[in-house]
Amino acid sequence: MYKQAFSLILVTIFTAACHSSDDSSSSNIKEVFVTQASITGDITGGDFTNYPQGMVWEATICADLTAIECANLYCQREAEYRNYSTSPANLFSAWLSDSTVNAKDNIRYSSDNQYVRAIDNSVVIAQPGSLIVSSGQPVNLSNAVNNTDYSVWTGTGINGTISLDVAGCNNWTESSSATNNIQGQSNADNDAWTLVSTAGSTCSSSARIYCFER
Repeated sequence: MYKQAFSLILVTIFTAACHSSDDSSSSNIKEVFVTQASITGDITGGDFTNYPQGMVWEATICADLTAIECANLYCQREAEYRNYSTSPANLFSAWLSDSTVNAKDNIRYSSDNQYVRAIDNSVVIAQPGSLIVSSGQPVNLSNAVNNTDYSVWTGTGINGTISLDVAGCNNWTESSSATNNIQGQSNADNDAWTLVSTAGSTCSSSARIYCFER
């Protein structure tokens, strides 16, 4: 009887350990998507256009928010609408940098995380440690964030920090054709995924945003 009880205890401990390992593994898998909506370089205005039909969004929601906070809120709203965010734990943030926040910090980047497409978790975008590289190093994503070529605002270099090559739409508060900021290309699996050109794109143009589960 004692031997049987001891065996049962061992099985219970082993099962619990396996579940713990599985939970830890899955917590390091983070979803990524490109917004359906687009916006000019004046992100702080919250004037997103072409967001999913039926989704509720009002630009006035961003009245008291910074541009990064507004983009984060939009990411979360679209994630919820598209059923990417299934619990309060699934929070999404924008891959954007300004003079006070770097994109890698905004999404709470970790080199332990594996990044996958939100629309299809079987498609890996970046294996652990490969999303961000040091300046001068090549970027080799496993897959692009999206198969379709969309222009995406980033303001961010391959190392996950702000790119200081251009004016930056005055911290995402201007939609003037006289200023530029950095864009990425959603179907790129190299540097261009976050930085197409150091010359940037005019802030009067419209682009989408990358949203990362954090």
